[in-house]
Amino acid sequence: KEEEERKRKEEEEKVRKEREKREEEERKRREEEEKRRKEEEEKQRQEEERIKKEEEERLKRLEEERLKRLEEERLRREKEERMRKEEELRLKKEEEERLKREEEKRIEEERRRKEQEERLKREEKEREEEEKRRKEEERRKEEERKKERRGRKEEKRRRREGEEGEREKGRRREEEKRRGGKKKKGRGRKTKARRRKNQKGRRRAVKALRRRAVKTPRRRETTKRKRGKNEKRRRAAFEKRRGGTTETRGRKTN
Repeated sequence: KEEEERKRKEEEEKVRKEREKREEEERKRREEEEKRRKEEEEKQRQEEERIKKEEEERLKRLEEERLKRLEEERLRREKEERMRKEEELRLKKEEEERLKREEEKRIEEERRRKEQEERLKREEKEREEEEKRRKEEERRKEEERKKERRGRKEEKRRRREGEEGEREKGRRREEEKRRGGKKKKGRGRKTKARRRKNQKGRRRAVKALRRRAVKTPRRRETTKRKRGKNEKRRRAAFEKRRGGTTETRGRKTN
């Protein structure tokens, strides 16, 4: 009986020791697992921190690049705006200078035009005065010639009426008898020219009267015939002598 008790106790001790051993192994295993778990967690934490840090750095870099691009864009816009304003200012200045040059040119042309008009008026006035002086001189000479002719005629008349005139008449009658007829007058060059001129004037006056005469209805109804070059030239010369046409008369000096 004691032996059995002893064996039982030994058996129990053995079982206890095995249990303790198993418990110890289990404890060690759990500790190992816990250690591995903690190491794994630490490793994961470090990896997460690394990833987080890298992400933060990446975001920071991206933000810096974005800010840099924004700054560059701002500077570029400012430069473009500055260049645009400078170009506008340059164009405005060029336009002002162009307008100023055009205005100066216009003023200069206006001044030249006025000077030319004044010069032409002056020349026209001088020509008119010269023409007036010439006509006055011609009129004066004509008056002198008329007076001289009247004086000569008067002298001849007096001579004819006086004794000298009687002698001259007797001498002329003797000369005519000797020559066989009365002396012809107007054989000189100047007299002939004056006669031709007077005849030309009479013909011209007749032609002018015919031109100004009232036309018959038959003549008015027919188409106007064309004038030739010579007739146009004669007509122009006549109008010039007369003092111009009805439209231009009064504006011409000749």
